[in-house]
Amino acid sequence: MHASEEQIKKRDAQYLIHLLEAMINLTFSDAGIESLSNFGLIEQIAKIFDGGKIEDELDEHYPKIAELCLRVVGNFSINNKGKQECIEN
Repeated sequence: MHASEEQIKKRDAQYLIHLLEAMINLTFSDAGIESLSNFGLIEQIAKIFDGGKIEDELDEHYPKIAELCLRVVGNFSINNKGKQECIEN
């Protein structure tokens, strides 16, 4: 997942929602958190929260995407390695 203001389009919103829902399920376990921690996930989620063009492009889907992002970050922060990544990003 790479959040780039230049690349994100409204049509990507539903895909992003499904992707984040899958990540929520993966981050229920330490194994899932460990496997996702090597991909800069939290850094990409932080870019979504920067707002700006991303928020404008995702339009009415942005609140749902923001909620799902927070759930992923919350799950991620339960694990020590995930917590450290959240602090750094």
